[in-house]
Formats: sequence, structure tokens, C-alpha cells
Amino acid sequence: MKKSTFAVLLVFMIAVIILSGCTATQETENNGETTISGDGSTGAGENTGETQGQEQTEPETGTGTETETETSDEPGLKIGETAATTDTEVTVLSAEFATTYEYIDFREETAVRTAPEGRTFLILQVKVLNAGRETDYVGAGNFTLTTGTARRLNHDIFNNRADEFPQTRKLYKTQEAEGSVIFEISEDASGLKLFYDFGETEEDTSELYWNVS
Repeated sequence: MKKSTFAVLLVFMIAVIILSGCTATQETENNGETTISGDGSTGAGENTGETQGQEQTEPETGTGTETETETSDEPGLKIGETAATTDTEVTVLSAEFATTYEYIDFREETAVRTAPEGRTFLILQVKVLNAGRETDYVGAGNFTLTTGTARRLNHDIFNNRADEFPQTRKLYKTQEAEGSVIFEISEDASGLKLFYDFGETEEDTSELYWNVS
């Protein structure tokens, strides 16, 4: 009797172990989201190698803005640039238009000069360096201005500003002079070009001028 009972218990335990193994296998397969249909193909839970709930996107390429450098084919120099020969360097530091400017009158007092109607003043700050000659004479008269009509204008000899560029100055080698040169022009003048007389030189100075407007 005891042997029969032991045999029944043994069979029961083996059955429980087999059932437990099947259940664990099924849970493992479900957790791996892989099911097999009757025809051997994978079902809706097929593992495709992609993580569910995530979209794969192509790597973004750089979107930095490219800046194109604009270059001008127009000859001549810009305000702030230097024209140079072997002996002389000339820089136009700034240019401004104004209908009035202050100057020193004959009583050594500050006065105001006003441009006539329809006219304006072009006020230039310039610097001239004697780079090569033992001595050189420079002056405001070396500067001339042309308009779109190619007419050459001379500077305002009645400048008399405190910072006036000298009418004439002797410069030794490496010395420089700096100051203002003024032209009175029409309000609607255009195509303005400033020239400097470099004196006797074998160098080509035809394009050594400044585009003012």
C-alpha cells in the first residue's frame, strides 16, 4: 500500500514539474515578444531589431549659414585705406558731409561757416607720411576732388579750423602731417573721387585715389 501511494506521489510531482517548465517557457517567449504562428512565420510581436516606441532618424547635417564675401571690382581706395609710393604714404582717415563747420576767425575766436543754399561741405581727415625722401613739402593743395562730371575742385583755402591740414609744411624723412581738408560741393554731387599729387615719381599713381561717394 505504501509503495502504491509513493508511486502516485512521484507521478504527481513529475507532472507538476513538467507543467511548470512549459509555463516558464511560454512566459519567456512572450517577454521576448516573439510568437510563432502555425505556418512557422513570426506574428505581430516579431522582433525586428528596432526598439519599439522609438523612431530612427537620419543624422542631421550641419546647417551653418555660409557667408559670402562681397568684393568690388571698382578701382580706387576706400576711406580709411592708404595710398603709398616708395616715398609717400597718404591715408584718408574719415569723410563726412556737413552744412556748417567751426573755424578760427581773424580775431582768433571761434566762428561758424555755413554752406550756401544747395551746397554742402565735405570734411576729410587726412594724414601724409614722408616715407622715403630726405625732405618733402606737402600741403592741402596736394588734394583735389572730382565729381561725376570729371570737374576738379580745389580745397577750401578758408578752412582755418583748429585741425586744419597745413597749407605748406616741410617734412623730413619719417615725419608726417595730419589734419582736415575741406571742399565745398553741390548737395547732389555724386561719383566723388579724391586725388593726391604725389609729385615726381616713376610709379603708376593713376588708381591711387579714394572713392568718397
